[in-house]
Amino acid sequence: DYVGTGMIGENTVPIRSCALDFAIDGTPFLATQLNNYGAVSGFIEFQKFNGTSWELSGNTLPVKFEEFDVKSTFFAIGSDNIPQILYSDGNNSFKASVRKLVGSTWEFTGDIGYSNNIATYASLSSDIDSEGIIYSTYIDADDTVNVKRYIGNAWQDMSSPSVGINSQSKIAIADDNTPYILIWHYTDSGRSN
Repeated sequence: DYVGTGMIGENTVPIRSCALDFAIDGTPFLATQLNNYGAVSGFIEFQKFNGTSWELSGNTLPVKFEEFDVKSTFFAIGSDNIPQILYSDGNNSFKASVRKLVGSTWEFTGDIGYSNNIATYASLSSDIDSEGIIYSTYIDADDTVNVKRYIGNAWQDMSSPSVGINSQSKIAIADDNTPYILIWHYTDSGRSN
């Protein structure tokens, strides 16, 4: 069954990617990237389900894309119920940036474009532990998985294992706050580690 009405699919602008997560109180939130394929600009809309329908939460977030590239959107909601969106920032050399929703405005979390190199869209992933520490992972132009965490108002480097070309990664935080990373390799018959 469909959950509520007023879904973003009713928008006339094509959906490029979307992601779903839940607040501590169980409220579903939906982040959606919208733009015409081949366009170099678009925006992210963020919605929450109010029990009956989906409604916009905060202002839309303008983003810039690489032409014809496939994009992904990742976000996580911590124990403070503040959404944090991770994306490859076309306005900052396609490096990774994280923004948090404060009222109706999206503010940067830490440095703008905090990754050392271009952050590959397909590999972007983020999660938040029970203490509110944000973890992010991405694969850069050197085909290296980069893991960072935001603590003490700064992004800190963690381990960066080398992987193969066209790999992807996903990070998740266990209940004991241990981060786990899944890496799968297109150049190794699609095997995962």
